[in-house]
Amino acid sequence: MKNKNAFTLAEVLITLGIIGVVAAMTLPILVNNYQKKVYETAYAKSVNTILNAHKKLLADAEQFSLCDLEDFECNKQNSLDGISIRDGHLDSYMKKLGFEKKKVDLGVMRENFEEAYVSKDGMCYYPYSLFTTTHNSGGPTYEIFVDTNCAKNPNQGGRDQFFIVMNEQLKLALDVTDDEEEIAEQCFTLVNTKPVSLASSAYGGIYCGSYLINNSYKMDY
Repeated sequence: MKNKNAFTLAEVLITLGIIGVVAAMTLPILVNNYQKKVYETAYAKSVNTILNAHKKLLADAEQFSLCDLEDFECNKQNSLDGISIRDGHLDSYMKKLGFEKKKVDLGVMRENFEEAYVSKDGMCYYPYSLFTTTHNSGGPTYEIFVDTNCAKNPNQGGRDQFFIVMNEQLKLALDVTDDEEEIAEQCFTLVNTKPVSLASSAYGGIYCGSYLINNSYKMDY
């Protein structure tokens, strides 16, 4: 009879052990990269949703500026006053955009809004005047808070919560300074620091969101 070559039980167990160790080391990285891709795609989609919805509003009203719509109030003399929704117009304005008002838990941002306006694809929005000083805005700005997966975790600025900042003609007004590497480092520190405060979450929502737009929605922080 001829001898047959085969793996011993010990060799099989050692091989499985090595595979397990490698998987344990690489799986978290793969999961993290996948989750980042989910956040990137969702934020890009939310920006397009907001821009397209407002383009339709302007087209339907045959106007070229948010300040020419009846729902908005603008102070063009002082950019720090920003662009805001007129008193009593919020619900009707958000309904025009196709959003439904619901009570949600947005983590630390619940201190600002206990209710939000939910789109058909499950994203939460809320107009929120930040009185921000923005680069290349061309005047006063209008801000909309977005949570790309609504009440689901992590409810964290720079991950699933952002502010979409634009001027009256729908130009995205970016707050990123000339030193984008510094912003990326700050975003990395922010999203990896817990617990997240209201101020840090808002910072991440503004600056990390602008960084992502400038960086082709690549969340490399």
